[in-house]
Amino acid sequence: MKKIVIIILMGLILTGCTNKDEKKEMFYNSLGDAYKSVYITDGMGLPVLADENITLDGKVWYKVSSTKYNLIETIENMFNNVFTEEVNKELKTTLHEKYKEVDSVLYTLSTGGCMFDYQIDDTLYNNLKKDVKIKKIKSSKIVFEYKGKEYTAKKDKDNYTFSEKIFVCEQ
Repeated sequence: MKKIVIIILMGLILTGCTNKDEKKEMFYNSLGDAYKSVYITDGMGLPVLADENITLDGKVWYKVSSTKYNLIETIENMFNNVFTEEVNKELKTTLHEKYKEVDSVLYTLSTGGCMFDYQIDDTLYNNLKKDVKIKKIKSSKIVFEYKGKEYTAKKDKDNYTFSEKIFVCEQ
């Protein structure tokens, strides 16, 4: 009987640690998608091929060079996974003003925008882990701090959702 109790306790201890680590990893992955969403819409946007462009309605649209984010639907799905409906609506409005698909190719009007702290590259998640501090992990939410302001993210299936933009253009 003692062996069974010890095995159960060890299982609970190990599962608890793993569960907390999994929640942290899921949180930072969701936070990364939230960052990318705002960077793509409000920020510098996706990289372009400046010499590959089209003109529509008197405006020059530049071909997006990203192979990962090459469809509006892919970007919208990222928004849907990490933001509430209200934030989604705002981001999608900006997305459709700044990007257009023509013959299954993604183009953008902008080759620039406001600056954010990080680039969308291999260093993004390490930078987020360094600068965004988790304060509390509860069963269905995480309280965290970024640039002196406290936020809450709610767990939703395989990700965390945010009710506001954490990352904004600094004026």
